Amino acid sequence: MNRILATVIAIGFLVGCAGPNPPPDSRSLLVSDAALALLQSDESVTLGDERIRCEHRQGLGTRFQQTVCMTIEEFDRDREWSLRDAYGAGHQRVD
Repeated sequence: MNRILATVIAIGFLVGCAGPNPPPDSRSLLVSDAALALLQSDESVTLGDERIRCEHRQGLGTRFQQTVCMTIEEFDRDREWSLRDAYGAGHQRVD
């Protein structure tokens, strides 16, 4: 009886895992307003343009990744603010 129950559970588990991969979640791609405006201003501009930078980010405590796309200026501003938060205003980072 236990072998039959274990077999039924194993088959149910395998059937449940055998489904197709889900489509990519649209929430996993974040595009800033400035990058979106740049993309809409000219149809020849794509996410591969040198004025737009995309990177994968993984939140703390999760394995889910998001792709964040911003203009180069926005990335530089965010980095500057991040360094200011870490080291304080008026301090220089020492490598």
